[in-house]
Amino acid sequence: MPEAPAATALTFAAGADGAFPLSAGASLTVCRPGPPSVADPVAAVRDALANPIEFPSLSRSVIPDDRVTLALSPDLTDPAAVVGGVWGELAKAGVDPQRLALIRGAGPGYGGAADGRFGGDPRGGLPRVAAEAASFTRHDPEEKEACGYLASTAAGDRVYLARPVLEADVVVSCGALRFDPLLGVAGANSVFVPGLSDEDAVLKARGQGHAELGPEDDRPLRQLADEVGWLLGTQFTVQTIPAADGGTAVALAGGTEAVLRRGRELLDELWRVRAPVRSEVVLVAVAPGSPDRWAATARALDAARRLVERGGKIVVLTDLAGSPPPGLAELSRAEEPADVLRPLRQFRPPDLLAATAWANAADRARIYLLSGLEDNLAEDLFTVPLSEPGEAARVVAAASSVAAVGGAQYAWCEAA
Repeated sequence: MPEAPAATALTFAAGADGAFPLSAGASLTVCRPGPPSVADPVAAVRDALANPIEFPSLSRSVIPDDRVTLALSPDLTDPAAVVGGVWGELAKAGVDPQRLALIRGAGPGYGGAADGRFGGDPRGGLPRVAAEAASFTRHDPEEKEACGYLASTAAGDRVYLARPVLEADVVVSCGALRFDPLLGVAGANSVFVPGLSDEDAVLKARGQGHAELGPEDDRPLRQLADEVGWLLGTQFTVQTIPAADGGTAVALAGGTEAVLRRGRELLDELWRVRAPVRSEVVLVAVAPGSPDRWAATARALDAARRLVERGGKIVVLTDLAGSPPPGLAELSRAEEPADVLRPLRQFRPPDLLAATAWANAADRARIYLLSGLEDNLAEDLFTVPLSEPGEAARVVAAASSVAAVGGAQYAWCEAA
């Protein structure tokens, strides 16, 4: 293992300058600030589309009369750049922009990205004429007419998907490749299940994760997503790998299976963190501007839990603010973190995974939270609220061993 540097900087959004100067010296067991963003995401997407992996270029895969739907995951980084790049290929083939539909999948709480680099209207990446002609929909699984029947799986389960996906001649999945506790690896076909499915599929997909499995192990939800992609007949995908600051580190395009395979390799290289030992203190920074900041902070806590000693300390740097979703609200009313795990399994809130991860982390270690939450709420969530970066720095400086991970909601962490 290379010697840890004496000082580095982790990006976060809770301070005036957005950077946390970490100076833990020899006590650092792991220091992974995370990969940086590409300087020009538009150029990165165009380059990926010009060099597709194991598939002809998109411009050679469509005809002018095709109805094309871009299926966007809510966590896709730089969506306007992706949409603009894909349109460049479609325009080469003579596709009419009136036959272009964009649809963004729902998040776990039925919420997509609302603003920032993840959200807004992705047609902003299109030329004006194309932007005015193309359609854009935010999928709502609770809307009765939003989905139609696709087919039945090998297990006999009926699959319903968003109508813009079913009505297309060509569907291009556009998402973020990242580690995920339910899918192992999210991306490619997982944009369809559960994000572009009906309410029943969303409810069935809720779970508390597979703590015993690694990201390379088979997962039922991942297998279902890939089967749905096969039933749909989609073959081309554009995927981004997130950077530590919430931007795009890598863009990939090409055949769905080939992109997923290459994406797994890059995720292992960029976002898999293997520590030689557990640490007394684990500092995790959450990439700013996430479409679901509660889920992102909970995933960062889960990453820290895998690296911290029992009874140790977790320091979280996050731009989290506002009121918690139902599962985390239930946690805030509990006497002890572990008390909430069984009730969560029973009422299965939209943030089941996030609330479970938060409770498990709080049960293992003391959590120090630098965020935008009110102090009373932070305390109710079994954390010690911090008011400024200096307080976090003092917790880190006093430790005998420290692990530090930037953009930790994207990391898969494990300790020997």
